[in-house]
Amino acid sequence: MNIQVTLRGMDSSPVIEEYIGSSIEKVTRLLKRETSPISIEIVLEAARKHHHHRAEIILKSPHYDLFSHFECPEMYLAIDKAVDRMVHEVTKAKEKRIDLRKHSNTFKGA
Repeated sequence: MNIQVTLRGMDSSPVIEEYIGSSIEKVTRLLKRETSPISIEIVLEAARKHHHHRAEIILKSPHYDLFSHFECPEMYLAIDKAVDRMVHEVTKAKEKRIDLRKHSNTFKGA
């Protein structure tokens, strides 16, 4: 699993990188049994003008191509909300994929 962190308008710190690593662990647990390659890109953008920080998560894998983002005045809250949205998107996509697999074998003839 390839995890890439991009910081825009802010400096890198071990604290924020550790926080991102512990937060994104929820998503990586959901993708544990998925086929490789899995790429997760996290983009954090500190806005100086509007005081709304933005966190984006882009997930690409053979089965999924998902995106989540969140904006708010606090960076850590934006990270948490973006991760929660990504967890929701991954679980929804996995359920949809499982449902399609279950119902693809049913006979739909007249």
